[in-house]
Amino acid sequence: MIAGIVLAAGESRRMGQPKQLLRIGSQTMLQRVVDAALSSRLDAVYVVVGYRAGEIKASINGKVAFVENAAYEEGLGSSVRAGVAVLPDDAQAAVFLLADQPGITAAAIDQLLAPSTPENIVVASVGGERRSPAVFGRRWFAELARASGDAGGRHIIGGHPEAVILVETKTDLRDADTPEDLAALS
Repeated sequence: MIAGIVLAAGESRRMGQPKQLLRIGSQTMLQRVVDAALSSRLDAVYVVVGYRAGEIKASINGKVAFVENAAYEEGLGSSVRAGVAVLPDDAQAAVFLLADQPGITAAAIDQLLAPSTPENIVVASVGGERRSPAVFGRRWFAELARASGDAGGRHIIGGHPEAVILVETKTDLRDADTPEDLAALS
């Protein structure tokens, strides 16, 4: 069992409005990420919501489970913790997807899942540069459950290079943090 956890609880301060609800083409940024996750080999998809949770939940189509993160103001780490907390006992790995990466595809997710084991961490790479998403095997769930601040799982990746597998992808994995980023993606 491999789960997808879409991190969509943030306030989008640099964007000035909820990124999750911004449109790229005919869909919201978040719906594009959710659709990629639902079309991939993932067994379950969880969407972590916080800021303006009601609006964001109402905007999503597809079979996902919502996870409420009441501590979203603490940063990305709180959403990682919330996502890990709901993983079923049989989950062998979880891929963490960002709500503001509308270029992600089901094929890219599946590419990351291929070498995943309960022991390793699989990280996307574009041009040799590490990017999100990342797949964490079950071995790392306890550490992820202690994530804090805005680092998410980066401290685990940086602290355990022997467990990391980089998977080069040609997928556009840019994220949209500012209006300028969004314009570049549109």
